Amino acid sequence: MPSPATLTVHGVLMEICGLGVLIRGPSGIGKGELALELISRGHRLIADDAPQISVSTSNSLSGNCPPLLRNLLEVRGLGVLNVAALFGEQAVASNTPLQLIVTLETIAESEISERDITGSMHTTRRLLDVDIPEIRLALRGRSRHPASRDISRTLRYRSSLYVTGRPTALLVETLVKNFKLQQQGYFAHADLSKRQRRVMDSS
Repeated sequence: MPSPATLTVHGVLMEICGLGVLIRGPSGIGKGELALELISRGHRLIADDAPQISVSTSNSLSGNCPPLLRNLLEVRGLGVLNVAALFGEQAVASNTPLQLIVTLETIAESEISERDITGSMHTTRRLLDVDIPEIRLALRGRSRHPASRDISRTLRYRSSLYVTGRPTALLVETLVKNFKLQQQGYFAHADLSKRQRRVMDSS
């Protein structure tokens, strides 16, 4: 039985680019397929379906896999897979700090507001009295923008991104890399604004 200081959550816990990421979303949205593709890209599985989250310090969380589920990943259409047996021991890990939540969701076009499209605010989710940054990624929602829109303009650190027919694993991987850059103080859209100001000032 988990201790009172441990929370079992629904989702897939992974280590992506060295960052502990919990992938959430409703059943059937494709968490297993996404995790499998991320594993094939060199990232590591911690726990599928029921990762256990606990407080590691006063301001941080860690996640691990229950022994029953260790190394196992369920993918719709393929069943239960042993990731360590398929991809090697380097494709799995026993635990990771929880540093980011990526929530997969479907959003109808009518629910998309201009604030969602242009805003740069991110949300947080509170687990065990600790706030964890969260990015919501919409997989199937009709976009107001053409599919050919420059991806560099789309992959800002936002509360929601609207992507239809795009490679989800690549997007999640890029979100995580961009999040790490922003944790270091670099924001691409702010960099672009500075460049635009320099051009205008010099003209």
